[in-house]
Amino acid sequence: MRAWIVRDSARLSRIALALAIASSVACQPPEAPSTARRPEPQPPSTQPTPNRACYEAAARLGVELACPAQGGPAWVELTSPHFRLRTDLPSACARAELVEYERAYVALEDLAFPYQPSPPDRVNIVLFARRKDQRRVSPDPLFSGWFMRGSSPWQDGPTLVLRWRDGGGSRRSFLHEMTHRFVRFYFGQVPTWMNEGLAEFYQSLQVSGDVAEMGASPRERSVAPTRWEISGAGDFGDGSPDHGRRIIVYADALPSIDAFDRMTGDFYGPRALPVDARDALRTRNYLGAWAIVHFLKTGPPKYQRAFDAYLRLVLAGKAHRSSWDSAFAGIPAGEIESAMKQRLDRPHTHRLRTKYAPPPPPPIAERSMSDAEVHLAWFRVRSGDRAERAVEGEADVEEALRREPDNPEAIFARALLHLKARRLVEAEADARRALELRPEELRYVEGLVHISTAGRSLQDWKLWKKLEPLLERLGDPSATASALNMSARLSIVRRRPDEGLAAAKLAIQKDPACWECYETLAGLLYEKQDFDAALGAMQLAVNLVPEHLASPALLDRLKGYEAARANAARAKAGSPFR
Repeated sequence: MRAWIVRDSARLSRIALALAIASSVACQPPEAPSTARRPEPQPPSTQPTPNRACYEAAARLGVELACPAQGGPAWVELTSPHFRLRTDLPSACARAELVEYERAYVALEDLAFPYQPSPPDRVNIVLFARRKDQRRVSPDPLFSGWFMRGSSPWQDGPTLVLRWRDGGGSRRSFLHEMTHRFVRFYFGQVPTWMNEGLAEFYQSLQVSGDVAEMGASPRERSVAPTRWEISGAGDFGDGSPDHGRRIIVYADALPSIDAFDRMTGDFYGPRALPVDARDALRTRNYLGAWAIVHFLKTGPPKYQRAFDAYLRLVLAGKAHRSSWDSAFAGIPAGEIESAMKQRLDRPHTHRLRTKYAPPPPPPIAERSMSDAEVHLAWFRVRSGDRAERAVEGEADVEEALRREPDNPEAIFARALLHLKARRLVEAEADARRALELRPEELRYVEGLVHISTAGRSLQDWKLWKKLEPLLERLGDPSATASALNMSARLSIVRRRPDEGLAAAKLAIQKDPACWECYETLAGLLYEKQDFDAALGAMQLAVNLVPEHLASPALLDRLKGYEAARANAARAKAGSPFR
């Protein structure tokens, strides 16, 4: 047993709760493991030595963001137990990165998120050797990396986009984004600041020999007065005009817990702000979120215990606000902030350490990527609402089809472009063609059902008769949570709740943070007139919805289920309805 973490083999409590709701059986959620102890101050750990050969190889790359046939570097795809890495780094450098990512991922899961079930699905990683190439597909010029959930059939799984950096920079970005994956899977309802604070904390995870350590400050800081001096967004050594710009953040200027809770979508700064101003605001917020989480993870036992209790409640499916109020009862936010800032004035940053045996290097398979596959990889990671990204994405699909006209992934990607333009006939034809070329691909089945039901009356029995073979495949146990949830939701429309319940339960098992799956489960239970269970499932959906997706419509549906349960109780008692 580790000094500061215990492996928990119990299934997630909210999965058990949801399945118990569906079967009207009461359950007691198991406790999540305690994840912290009072640490001793530790000296800074040694940083990895830069890989000069990989750095020089990246510097020699030719045309900006071009496939091999257009003068760009060769791309390779490497597959390991947890990842599928697509990159323009030389093979040896790519293999070294993937080995490091596998070890870091296993350590992060073992030490920070030791819960069951583990997130399913292999994660795609698109790793650019140069920042300027990554910025060509980025939704935001300030992003150094981003994680895409991959719940849409148009993605080929969850995807992480990074750019290579020597000196361990890629590893820190990797750990940051993978923490977001774990947090979203287990603690999906936490606010943005908590999500980012945990990511900033766990990105410091280092394993040296048989010792693991976490908790180092994400930036260098000076003391008395406590302040951080941070490189601006352009300080990447790639010729950016603002190279060398510095941002100074003082501890007294960090946001309070209440201010963070009020931010909702403002954590990253309004897009209307100039880039420099938004960068400074984001930097302050990231540091403030890290400071709070770091103190609660490594501070006095009183605060550690309260934070552990908060995480256990969130893990069980409780809402962020009610979990915080319950766990920190009698501990005002002002007290936490005061104690935190006093400790920040000390010269050492407290860290957590434990004995840990890293896993052996994983098996890796490697193959070369075709030009069409390279363009499709870029197409999938172009995101955001920037118009130029949409135009560039269309060009990627056109180029992929020009080189490989019968590539099913390229044809399926074109189906998405048709769907976005509301060219539904063309979209359906492309989706069906992709499925003919690769009939085993369930993503194509999900996409085809989505296209076929777009803009159609769901009361049309001829539509359901036409889609019946596809709907049977959509509920396949090997399908994604997204596909299973679609199958269950369509069962509500078709008035077949018994068929949908199995798919809804399996979707929740595969993705415990899928609030849409709980909403679907509530609708199925309502159709079966199990109003108590429907209300419980809908409450979980409301609790789990991320703050930026919360809407009055969800609360209205919750109130509707409350009214249905109350009316059913009155009917049973012979009282009039309200």
